[in-house]
Amino acid sequence: MADTASTAGGIKIVTDDGKFEARIGGRIQLDGDFIDTDNNATFGSGGLAGPTSGLYFRRVYLTLSGKLYNWEYKIEPDFAPNNDSGATSTAFQDLYLAHKIGPGKLILGQRKPYRGAEELTSSNELTLIERPTGSATGIFGGGVSREFQLGAFYEGEFLEKNFTYGVSAYNLRRADTISTEGAGTNGRLTWSPIHANHKVIHLGSSISYELPHNAGTTNNPQSVGAQSVYAGRRGPTLILGRAGADEPIRTFTAEAGGAYGPFYLFSEYFNQNLAQDTGKDQTVRSYYLQGSYFLTGESKPYKANDGLFGSPKVNSPLGALEATVRYEASENKDTPAGCVSAVNAAGAISYTAGGTKCQESALTFGLNYYVNPNVRFLVNYIIAEADQGGTVGKDKPRTIAVRAQLNF
Repeated sequence: MADTASTAGGIKIVTDDGKFEARIGGRIQLDGDFIDTDNNATFGSGGLAGPTSGLYFRRVYLTLSGKLYNWEYKIEPDFAPNNDSGATSTAFQDLYLAHKIGPGKLILGQRKPYRGAEELTSSNELTLIERPTGSATGIFGGGVSREFQLGAFYEGEFLEKNFTYGVSAYNLRRADTISTEGAGTNGRLTWSPIHANHKVIHLGSSISYELPHNAGTTNNPQSVGAQSVYAGRRGPTLILGRAGADEPIRTFTAEAGGAYGPFYLFSEYFNQNLAQDTGKDQTVRSYYLQGSYFLTGESKPYKANDGLFGSPKVNSPLGALEATVRYEASENKDTPAGCVSAVNAAGAISYTAGGTKCQESALTFGLNYYVNPNVRFLVNYIIAEADQGGTVGKDKPRTIAVRAQLNF
């Protein structure tokens, strides 16, 4: 029997003996992208078809989590419609069972591999509306979907939470895709020598190895690679590079940042090797530097057991106000022409005719208003540029992105 039920927006019930626990939570994120396309561009925003501006539901989660005899579980479907076609769809995000084994926790099922800080940060707590190119929508986003993966994960911390670690082995697939897409392995280590009294120093690194299976076949026509959605979620996509059919992809990341009072600063660097069927392997490099300042005096908290930053505690009835900024840039250092233009059914890669390089950058300014711990509003202004050189040239769109968010 459960003697009490508590709520902080959702519902939490725990039995008297503590053996059973259930929680219901969720999130609603209503987004709007308003894109000023570059009409002089020969690619990217210059060729966007259909409406480029409007409101849409980015995420609609209903989360069930809890504990059964010290076994944890989480079931988290996303009910948001497909942002491109408008068709109603349901995709599972986190979907797993977990148990404490030894010094850490074993997780079996679907979740994100340990690829970097911004990738692992909850969408409820992102500093800006979109994650940078160094995430599953970018460096880990080309070809086969590599955001939420099915596999085995093990994580923990040691030395008074100064260090955290996570290792994983997974299929290159999620619950709603085919089962022949290959496999990957990954690990992340973080060190935080200081994380107390609104003072944080954070360092970290991760490595990933991924190998697609049957790429370029009828069952799995997609290879593995990197891309950039450089002008907001509904903006154009630049395919930075792809590995050859059934060729491996190796990624190294480094992260550093910290917080001091109302100031927050964080940066990550990504170096990705894309093996090719023939010719020289290609290297995609990406980095970002982002920061924020709380105009109302709050401080961005640090989750020492995860090696991640979160959202501030909102104590004032007037809420909290945060000014944000980020610069990011990515480049394929070894492209034979422009960016990738197509990958055919046999896995052969084509590049933009007339191009000489493949790079992008974006400068984003933002403002976040935290009404209370469960509701916040965000607005971003994105100044983007994609450059393929040669006769292809540049694309320079501008985007205003907004979000109304509720989570519990």
